[in-house]
Amino acid sequence: MTSPLQPTADLITRAAGWKQAVPDNDGTFRFSLEDGLDFELFSPENSTGILFAVLESFPAQNDEQAEDVIRRMAALAAGSLKTRRSVFSIGERGFELYRTFRLADISESTLTAEVRDFLNDLAWWKKQLAAPSTASSPQRTSPFSFSFDGFFSDGSFQG
Repeated sequence: MTSPLQPTADLITRAAGWKQAVPDNDGTFRFSLEDGLDFELFSPENSTGILFAVLESFPAQNDEQAEDVIRRMAALAAGSLKTRRSVFSIGERGFELYRTFRLADISESTLTAEVRDFLNDLAWWKKQLAAPSTASSPQRTSPFSFSFDGFFSDGSFQG
């Protein structure tokens, strides 16, 4: 049986030059890129597409620095509200990032823009999590340049 998300996943893989993706048993498409940029595409009700990534597991409750990490992530989330559309959250799997879009409204150009922006946000958050806890306030824009040319062979994901 073909997943209702298959055309959306096909747009992503075709634009990126990847082989066709196949959903797992729960209908989730999983993509794994270098530098730990792993993400999922799923739809709980076949009208909303969700790009989702686990950034990092949640610090253990007995970890002395857990409260500092949570405060730092909250400050980064608040500081990035105006510049990043992907949503940072703390969920069942740890620190998470997601972005939603309406499947009915998606075109190849809007989907490639959504995925590109989500991957930029994902790379930015991964870098923030890897940064020392002594970082002061969050920056308004990404502190580095992220090129999709290494991931998307036909160059269609250009920022």
